[in-house]
Formats: sequence, structure tokens, C-alpha cells
Amino acid sequence: MSHVMGWQAPPENDQRAIRVPRGVLILAATLLAIHFCVQLVSPALWQDIYLFAGLFPERFSGAMGSTLTGGWGHGIGTLVSYNFLHGSWEHVGMNVLWLVAFGAPIAKRMGSVRFFLLFLLSGMIGGLAEVLTSAPDNMLVPIVGASAGVAGLLGGACRFAFSSAHRRAPWPSRLPLLGYVQTLKQPTALAIIAVWLVINLFAAVLGPSGLMSPDGLPVHVAWVAHLAGFMGGFFAIGLVDRPPLSLSGGVGRVDYGSWR
Repeated sequence: MSHVMGWQAPPENDQRAIRVPRGVLILAATLLAIHFCVQLVSPALWQDIYLFAGLFPERFSGAMGSTLTGGWGHGIGTLVSYNFLHGSWEHVGMNVLWLVAFGAPIAKRMGSVRFFLLFLLSGMIGGLAEVLTSAPDNMLVPIVGASAGVAGLLGGACRFAFSSAHRRAPWPSRLPLLGYVQTLKQPTALAIIAVWLVINLFAAVLGPSGLMSPDGLPVHVAWVAHLAGFMGGFFAIGLVDRPPLSLSGGVGRVDYGSWR
């Protein structure tokens, strides 16, 4: 067992570096369980659930004669609830896969509670952005899915997970997040951001034209929510992150090399 400035190396059989944190698994299981239960109810109840908990831009429009119950108050609540509903098993399955991939480094760094807060905050930011930019024809199209929250986890992960300095830092040190410009100088992070932008821009163009659907029907992809959720996580992680931790166990806003 080695010691460096009071830091104690984890035992050799410690597997925390490769295990998916419990908080991530709980959230993934929750998303799958909710979708499973929703599939078991009658079509009428299924519709009521999505009408009640789905995110509808119409609720925020203040338009008279809306067929939806509730107004702004209900709409704000659905900025949370819409994250837990999905349109299909393919939809929830894809989100769960990305949740595990992007959420694991976030939860390992910040813990389960802060991980969930970042997911929820990113989802709410993405949902609100989608509502504010929805076309008049889409006001009654429900927005559902955890994609914006998952995108926020990816955005947050770009601030540290792809940095060689952070990857080499011995456990349990927790280096400060990279600055915005520093992040964009990381080749891997920059490539991921570019790919994410391209994918969503393609979805914005191809979805309405029917080129993303096997039957050729138009598909409404909430690409604005995806991009806004990503940006939300990219910037908001600094608000919910735990303070950096030096090898000596001290807390501070400086790199380890700056400690005296």
C-alpha cells in the first residue's frame, strides 16, 4: 500500500474505476420500469398519462380554447415529468445506453445526487428550449424522453472525462473542471461536440422530410432540446460539481501542481 502526501492508494481489488455507479443504474432501471408499466395499461389510460405528463408547448402558449388541462404551472411540472416517458422501446433503450455511457463518469466524479441534479437540470433546460422554439404546427406534439438530460451529461463529461490530465490523476484526486476554452482544445472533446452537432442538424433536416422513418412519414425530432440540454450540462456542471480534491485530501480550486 503506497502513501503520497497522506493519500492512500485503493486496494488492488478495488473495481470502482470500471463499475457503473449505483445512481446511474437506479435511474436507468427507473426509465425502463416506467416504460414497461406504461405499456401494460389500457390505451385510454396510456393516452391520459402522456397528456398529463408529456411536455406540450401548447401549455406555455396561453392560447384560449386549448384542449389540454392545466396552464403554466402544469407545464413547468412537465419539464420534469417528460424526461421519464418515452415513445418506444427503441427510444428508451437508446437513452439508457447513452445514460450509462455518459452518466458513469459524472456520477463517479460528483456522486449520485449531483449526477441526478445535472441530468434533471439539463433535461429541463432542453425541454424549455424546445417549447420556446416550437413551430405553431407542433404546439400539440408531445415532447417525451430523457435525451436532453442525457445530452447534458455528455456536455458535462466534456469538461473533464476526455482530458488526459484527469484520466491520469490517481484515485481519489479530483482535479478542477476544464475551462470552456480548455475543453475546446481537447481533441476528443472537440470531436464529440462536432459529431453531436452534425447528428442533430441532420435530424433537423431529415426528420420532417420522412428520411428518418422506415415508412417515409415525417418524424419530429426534438433536436433543439438535445442541443440545449448539451449546452446546459456543459455550463451547469460547474454549479453542481463538488470542489476539487488534492492528493493530500485537501479541497481547493487549483490544480494539484499548484498546491503548496
